Amino acid sequence: MGRARVGAAFLLLGLIWAACGPSQAATGIVTRVDGDLETVEAFTVLTTDGDRLTLTVDASTRWDFPPTHLQEHLRSGEAIYVEWTDDDVVVFVSDG
Repeated sequence: MGRARVGAAFLLLGLIWAACGPSQAATGIVTRVDGDLETVEAFTVLTTDGDRLTLTVDASTRWDFPPTHLQEHLRSGEAIYVEWTDDDVVVFVSDG
């Protein structure tokens, strides 16, 4: 009976992680940043697959750099890596 409970607990944790985790990820170049000099509300990425994505940033977004660093990526054309949910909310951003 103990193994069944442990197995069920791992299954439940896996389902919770899958529901909360990013559903998609891509690398691409930033083509637009919405916000001001201190905040980023949303941005658009042209992925290496040719998809143009407009993604929203919220308080839970994890950044590998200050959010305003996206402006430098916009100017330089240097790629970023981004993970997001099915609702197009950014989960994680880092240099590509």
